[in-house]
Amino acid sequence: REHNHSRARIEFAGALSSGAVASILSELSRIYGRPVSAATSENPDLIAGVRISIGDDVYERSIASQLETLAAASA
Repeated sequence: REHNHSRARIEFAGALSSGAVASILSELSRIYGRPVSAATSENPDLIAGVRISIGDDVYERSIASQLETLAAASA
């Protein structure tokens, strides 16, 4: 459990450069005040964008989440 608080799961659709991963990890380390490592995986269900999970926190900027928000607002 403690390990998960310093390990981010980065899911992405399409290509994600090593520079982008390094930038994400740098920002997460700054936010959480501790070194953060990552496991990356491609997730085509996101359509485009990224979802980052660390501990119980989830950050998502994907087309799939924006479409879900739009569908909920129009219902």
